[in-house]
Order: sequence, then structure tokens, then C-alpha cells
Amino acid sequence: MKLARVAALAPLAVLVTVMFAACGGDGDKDKSATATQSGSPSDGADDEVKLTLVAENTKFDKTSLEAPAGKDVTLTMENKDSIEHTFALYETKAATNRLAGGQTFSGPAFLTYQFTAPETPGTYHFQCDIHPNAMNGEFIVK
Repeated sequence: MKLARVAALAPLAVLVTVMFAACGGDGDKDKSATATQSGSPSDGADDEVKLTLVAENTKFDKTSLEAPAGKDVTLTMENKDSIEHTFALYETKAATNRLAGGQTFSGPAFLTYQFTAPETPGTYHFQCDIHPNAMNGEFIVK
């Protein structure tokens, strides 16, 4: 009986381990990112900007995103592809210093990126770092 209970709990232990590993940071300004394999994006605080982005067929569903300057942003990205994608925010298309994002993940899954929009209004650049020529757009800060 105990062996059956332990065997039933083993997948749960693996899932918890994977979720904790996915939440690890890489030192970027990105506050956090969490992944889920199914379901829908979760709700956050009312004072933050909530954005969505879908990656499918190596394309984003939007080429423009908007946020007020200095506001906390929760961007939930759905990867409908079985290959890895990412969301990364840069000052310009030519910039190499990432302002936010960057965590890669395979689909189908959701990943929520939390970051603060730049303080300076203007047009910034976002892209999938794996497919930057096919998957990119403008991040407009007002």
C-alpha cells in the first residue's frame, strides 16, 4: 500500500521540481517568469499592465505592444509551437543589452514575464531571441 502511494506521488514531485527550476533567475531586470503547461493566464494586481502575446508558426500574433512609462507589466506569452521561443525587450533592434524577458520555453505552454516598463516614453523593440527576424515588434511606452 505504501509503495503505491509513493509511486502515485512521484509525478507530483517531478512537477514541483520543474516548476521551481523554471522560476530561477538569470540576473536580468526581469522580476520573474513562471510557466504552466495548460490552462489560461492568471490574474494579477489591478495596478499593473496586463499584456498577452501568442507565438504560433514561428510568428507573434501582435507586432505592437503598449504600456505606460514606469508601470509594472505582466506579459503572458502563449507558445503554441513545440519549439522554444522567448520574449525579450530591447531599447532598439540593434541593441544587445536586454531590458526584460529572455527566458526560453517550449510549447504548448504559457510563460508569464513580469517587469517594469522603461521610464522614458518612446518606441522600444521586442523579439524572440531564437527567431529575431521572424518574431519581433514595437513596444510603445507612453
